[in-house]
Amino acid sequence: MKRVLTALALAACVLGLVFWAPPVVFGAAVAALAAAGLREFYALAERYGIRALAAPGYAAGVLTALLPQLDLSLLLTVFTLALLAAGFRGRGGLAKSLPAAAVTLTGVVYVAAPLLWGRLVHRIDPYWLLFVLVVNAAGDIAALYTGKALGKRPLAPRLSPHKTWEGAIGSVVFSTLAGVVYANVFLASYLSPAEAAAPALALNIAGQLGDLAESALKRGAGVKDSGKLLPGHGGILDRLDAFLFSAPVLYAYLRYL
Repeated sequence: MKRVLTALALAACVLGLVFWAPPVVFGAAVAALAAAGLREFYALAERYGIRALAAPGYAAGVLTALLPQLDLSLLLTVFTLALLAAGFRGRGGLAKSLPAAAVTLTGVVYVAAPLLWGRLVHRIDPYWLLFVLVVNAAGDIAALYTGKALGKRPLAPRLSPHKTWEGAIGSVVFSTLAGVVYANVFLASYLSPAEAAAPALALNIAGQLGDLAESALKRGAGVKDSGKLLPGHGGILDRLDAFLFSAPVLYAYLRYL
C-alpha cells in the first residue's frame, strides 16, 4: 500500500509540474531532482571508495538543469578542466584526485544532463515529455507482472537476479502498445500510431538499459536502493533510472528525426 500511495502522489506531482507549473517552478523542480540524484550518486561512489568533489558537482548539475540555453559541450569541457585543477589541489592526495574528478563529472553527465534533455523535450511540447514517462511506466509495470507470471530465464543475474527475458519482452510489447495508444490520443498532430511504434520501442530499450545500469551501480556498492527518499520505491535514482537513458533518446528523435 505504501508503494501505491507514493506512486499516486508522484503521478499527481508530475502531472502538475508538466502541465500547469510556471516555467520557473518547473525549472526549480528539475534542479532539485538533479541535486537529489547527484547526492545519491555520490553516496554510491563513496561505497566504492571514491569521494566526489561534491560542491562543484552540485553546482554544475543545478546550473545544467536551470540554464538549458547553455552550450552543454562547452560547459562540460570547462567543468572537466576545473575539476582537474581543483582535484590536484585537494587534501585527499594526488592518487585520489583523478578518481574524484572522474566520478564528479560522471555524476553530472549521468544525472543532470539527461534532465536537461527532458526539459528541452518539455519545451517542444509537454505531451512529448509525458510520452516518455508513460512508456517507461508501462514498461516497468509490464516487466514486473510478466516476469512474475512467466519469467524463467534470467536476463542479467549478476546485476538484477529477479529480472527475466520474459519480463523484458513483456515490457517491450506493452510499453510499445502504450506508446502507440498514447500518441494516437495526444500526439496525433505529430505522427501516426504506426509511426509512434518506433520511438516507443527505442525508449523502452533505452529505459531497460538504464534500469540495468543503475542495478549494476547499486550491486557494486552493495546496496538494494539508491536512497530512502521515496517510501516503497527507494531513492530518486530508483525512479529516474529508465528516464535518464530514455530522455536523451527522445530528444535526439525529435531534434534529428
